Amino acid sequence: MRRVRPTKKLRLTPEARRERLRGWWRGVALTVVVLALIVVALMTGLIVALGQGPAEVIVPKVVGQTHEQALDTLHAVGLEGKQMAEIHSNSIEVGVVVRQRPDPQMLVKQGRLVELTISRGPKSVKVPSLVGKSVSEAQDFIEKSYLKVGKISRVASGDPIDTVLLQTPSAGQVVSRDSEVRLQVSGGENYGAWTTPGGRRWVFKNLKVVVPVGKELQSLRVVLDDGDEEETVLDELRRPGEVVTLDIRGRRGTQVKIHLEEKKVFQQELR
Repeated sequence: MRRVRPTKKLRLTPEARRERLRGWWRGVALTVVVLALIVVALMTGLIVALGQGPAEVIVPKVVGQTHEQALDTLHAVGLEGKQMAEIHSNSIEVGVVVRQRPDPQMLVKQGRLVELTISRGPKSVKVPSLVGKSVSEAQDFIEKSYLKVGKISRVASGDPIDTVLLQTPSAGQVVSRDSEVRLQVSGGENYGAWTTPGGRRWVFKNLKVVVPVGKELQSLRVVLDDGDEEETVLDELRRPGEVVTLDIRGRRGTQVKIHLEEKKVFQQELR
């Protein structure tokens, strides 16, 4: 059996050891340089990225402007505006900015959203005086008072045509915003009337009767009395709360009589 001799370790000369050590340090130095270059590149990219961010602007004051004006003002400096709420105000007109957030003069980034609170005007309003005004004038006053124009009815009158004779609610009453104001206006002296060739004047009217609270069924009778004869134009049983409308005609001076449960409750002359 062959005997294996142990191998001998090679011993480096001092010069070889110095050369190996110099190679190791060169490797370390190269690694450090590469890492430093990577760090510098990352920092440069971060600085460039930060330099490209949105600019800062001062928030302008838009309180007191209309909603549209406020949006234009904000867009001009690179900000966005949005209506977030509405509130009633007795001193600020409808559609005007009451509050803003962020507040004026604050420094913010471009593109920031500015929240707006808009006025809805007063919650309760006073009814203006309309009697004597023309229909068009009355309608303008009603709308400017944050109210709505209700039913407009015409009656025969010696006042100029379309002059307001009566308003409901009356002037000075305090009502909720957007309430309706009903008007009765002049239709002229001959409104709702027709004169025959013989000179007799006939009047046409629309009659409305609301059956009052009472018996489950109540007799309702409407009679026209021209002085010569009486004509019954309605004779029916009606329930409480029912609204009965009726077109009637008669000569001028004819009496309209309404009987409820055989008791006369209303009488008026056709004019």
